[in-house]
Amino acid sequence: SEGWKISMIAQALRIHESTITRHINDFLTLQKLTSDNGGSDSFLNAEQTDLLISHLTENTYFHTYQICQYVKDTWAISYSVSGMNKWLHQHRFSYKQPKGVPHKCDLEKQAIFVAQYEALKRELAEDEALLFMDAVHPTQAT
Repeated sequence: SEGWKISMIAQALRIHESTITRHINDFLTLQKLTSDNGGSDSFLNAEQTDLLISHLTENTYFHTYQICQYVKDTWAISYSVSGMNKWLHQHRFSYKQPKGVPHKCDLEKQAIFVAQYEALKRELAEDEALLFMDAVHPTQAT
C-alpha cells in the first residue's frame, strides 16, 4: 500500500473500501495477487436456473434487489445483491438504460392537433415562422 490509507486507494481505483480491505487480506493470508477466486456453486439447481432465466426474459426488473426478493419468495433462497449481479452476468444478462416509450395516445386529440397545426401553417404570413419548443429532456442513453 506504500503507506496509503485504504480510503485513498479506494478513491484512486474507484472501487469500494471493503473491496480494498478484502484484497489486502487475501494477499496477506493467501499471497493472492488476482481478484479471481474461481467462484462457488450456484444456490439454484438446474431447474430453478432455467425457470429464473425464463422469468427474467419475460419480466423486467429495475433493481437487482428485486430479483433477489423474487428468488427468496419463490424458492426460499437468499442471494446478496453482489451475488445476484454475478449470477446475472454469468447467465449473460446485462443492464441497459430503459428506452422511453410514449404513453398511450389519444387518436382523437392527435387528429384535432394536426388539423389546428395545418390551419396555423396556412395562416402564417411571409415574415412569420412557426417554432417548436421541447419541454422534455432527452436521455443520453444509446
